[in-house]
Amino acid sequence: MEGEHRDIFGHIARNYDKLSGALTAGLDNIWRDRAVSEVSGYKNARVLDVATGTGAIALMIAKRFKDYKVTGIDLNREMLRVAKEKSAAVKNVRYLEGDAESLKLKPGSYDVVNLQVIHKFFILILIIIATGICIAE
Repeated sequence: MEGEHRDIFGHIARNYDKLSGALTAGLDNIWRDRAVSEVSGYKNARVLDVATGTGAIALMIAKRFKDYKVTGIDLNREMLRVAKEKSAAVKNVRYLEGDAESLKLKPGSYDVVNLQVIHKFFILILIIIATGICIAE
């Protein structure tokens, strides 16, 4: 599934944010805003955004909390390319390509970890339904 995940998201990376908005009737913005609100209350927080995709949440956190250092990680190079383009002018966010499970982090490396995989899985299912992409034979 991991390879298929990369392929599907790689093909739609440029349009992912628009697809997400359209397929959820705008609910994705509510989910993202709620996720960003949940990380408030810290000073100089180090935030890890797992499965960051196009960096929408990481970017929102970085813009709202300028004293935070935000790291987004994702498996998909194309999604990360979009994230980096969107975040080019924002200095307190960076992106890593990789699997969050394989990160070698010391305890206390991050103050906050954001994990919106359920949301991304929901969007993936809607995209598969809407486009007819087949991931298994």
